[in-house]
Amino acid sequence: MRERSPISVLALLHSLSLRVGACSAVGFLGLAFTGCATWNNPGRDTETAVSRVPSETVRHHPQSILLRSRFFSIALPEPTDSSTASDSFATDPWQDLWRSVDETAINHAVRRRLIDNGLRLGVVNNVQRLKDDLAALQPAIDVIDEFMRQADVADEVAGLDSTEPMRLGGRYELPLRHPVAGRHVTLARLGGETVGRTLSEPQPVLTISPQAGPMHGQVRLNLRPEIQHGEMRKSFTTSRAAVRMEQRRESWAFDELQWTIHLGEGDVLMVAPTREPRGIGRGMLMHAGEGGEKRRTVLLLSVDHLPGAEDAL
Repeated sequence: MRERSPISVLALLHSLSLRVGACSAVGFLGLAFTGCATWNNPGRDTETAVSRVPSETVRHHPQSILLRSRFFSIALPEPTDSSTASDSFATDPWQDLWRSVDETAINHAVRRRLIDNGLRLGVVNNVQRLKDDLAALQPAIDVIDEFMRQADVADEVAGLDSTEPMRLGGRYELPLRHPVAGRHVTLARLGGETVGRTLSEPQPVLTISPQAGPMHGQVRLNLRPEIQHGEMRKSFTTSRAAVRMEQRRESWAFDELQWTIHLGEGDVLMVAPTREPRGIGRGMLMHAGEGGEKRRTVLLLSVDHLPGAEDAL
């Protein structure tokens, strides 16, 4: 545990109250930097907050899929200029992570396009070893840091862990970080060219559409990265039953970077940035730590439940 200079309890509580109060106010406007994590399903009338509790306690329809997301904020050791002969035999902690991941589960052409845009992914084949490697790369925190993390105001990915019931054929949105204040330039490699756009209050998300898998006991997940930005705008969705009003932000969707994966119950998908940040991966899965150091976000998506024969109605 690192040492922290003495501060008065009153000053600490005052600081916390200001940060948490600001979080609540901004979150009400839909532009919060921090706050409760939400999965958005455009087919619903309202946005549903997902409780960060163990998946077995989440209520869900027996015919729904239960998808759990966990975010890990890691820091890689900075390379040193002075290297000795013995250093050449040292293991690379970043490459150690990928010992536990099968990247060939993703179509090669799609995987190449994702890497060009700073995104790397695969199916985990050794979950425990991966978690041990991730734990070794997580920065040490003290009591106050932990309190801030629990209050969801510690960093840009705090509080995003969630478990979501999904129905086949639905469309869901998983935020990858909280909205970033101000206007920011986003670069993407699309169609063999680099394109850029300046976006206001950008927030990267993964859209997830579950479908029936090709085999019993599998689900096919269609995932696509996109960036929501700008102010909330009213829109109207017409169905056979009624006309529903929704409030949504504009979205830059990357259809070219959509990928499909087949997963069974208990399978885990890992999504991470490339070692050198570039493209949309820089803004989606890279952020600054409390001390300004560069941190990478690693996302684990696990299928905690699939409807089976025993769940038939």
